[in-house]
Amino acid sequence: MPTPQQALARIIDTCQPGTLVVCGQVAGEVGHHWCQHHGDSAMTTLDSDSPNDAFPLPQTQDLALVTDTLEYLSHEQGEILLGQLRNYGTHQIAVVVPANPQWSFTDFIGLGFRRQAELG
Repeated sequence: MPTPQQALARIIDTCQPGTLVVCGQVAGEVGHHWCQHHGDSAMTTLDSDSPNDAFPLPQTQDLALVTDTLEYLSHEQGEILLGQLRNYGTHQIAVVVPANPQWSFTDFIGLGFRRQAELG
């Protein structure tokens, strides 16, 4: 099974984003690496403690990467974050969340997500 970094690297490489928004440590690392090697890319970083304060974003994003965040927010705040990313037109959203009783696979399905990979 891939690591979160490998899974996100594969997604970002497939998406080839010109703009991306990241939230969380691993997301930030992967996004930073991408932008270092693709000088025409722009990255917006959300504060994982209060990511909803950043909305509305200055422009529509090609890709959002979210890690190390939902497990520390209330379920309601997490839904608001994902909903705002979707509603403000982000083309693709990738979320990594550990096994957590607060978030189930059906929560993501209900928000319109699909499983890309299961991580070990």
